Amino acid sequence: KAREELDEALAKLTKDSASDLRGFAARLDATESLLAGARSSEQRLQDQLAGLEQSLEERQRSSARDLERLKSDCHKEFAFAQSTWARSIDWQAQVDLTALGANGKLDISSPKFMAATLEGLQLHLRIQAWKERYACGVFLQAPNGQVSFKLTLGTKSSSFHADFASAVEWGSQRLAVFDQLEPIMNVHLEILDVNVPLSKGYPLALSVTAKSTDAAEAASREAAAVRSTMVKRIEWRVGRISEHVAAVRAAANAGGEEEAWQP
Repeated sequence: KAREELDEALAKLTKDSASDLRGFAARLDATESLLAGARSSEQRLQDQLAGLEQSLEERQRSSARDLERLKSDCHKEFAFAQSTWARSIDWQAQVDLTALGANGKLDISSPKFMAATLEGLQLHLRIQAWKERYACGVFLQAPNGQVSFKLTLGTKSSSFHADFASAVEWGSQRLAVFDQLEPIMNVHLEILDVNVPLSKGYPLALSVTAKSTDAAEAASREAAAVRSTMVKRIEWRVGRISEHVAAVRAAANAGGEEEAWQP
């Protein structure tokens, strides 16, 4: 009888242990499932964080580019605003005498600059060896506009009324002639009048033109106009007129003309 009771107790214990093991296995499976879900959620979270980090970096780079572009535009516009007051420009042109001696000619260009509401201006100095002398031409290049200006090289100067819509550069091929040249030559530009169309910052339906005049030049023109209104009599004296008439009479007589020529 004791043997039977022992067997029954062992059987019951075995049955209870198996049930406990099955319950533990089920809980272990549930735990593993929870862990797998947690790992999947963590991976998704890490992917989202990586995407957000990449998006923030791209936005930061884009903002940095926009700031640099805005900085460049502000510097450019500020420089343009300052340049509207500029009327007189001196360019120290460096002359390569060795290259000039080897080629017989030399073309030198200044850096581009802004002045008097004009952008993209550039001066050109062109030197040509000519009969043991040097003929120097100076030109102003501009993208557009009607400009009155004066170019000076050494003691020689010349004024121009240019329409840069018809030609990109205006000047003189032989502004001055020198017996010898220095390694640095000063080219002086003086802008007198400007009439240039403006398009940046304005709607297409509007046509805007910037006009500016040098005050001293305007006063000089007005003074000349006032003086001209006071002129009532003009005399034109032609020198050596008798000699000219005699030459014309001789030519007419040689051709058979009988008309008398009087001085």
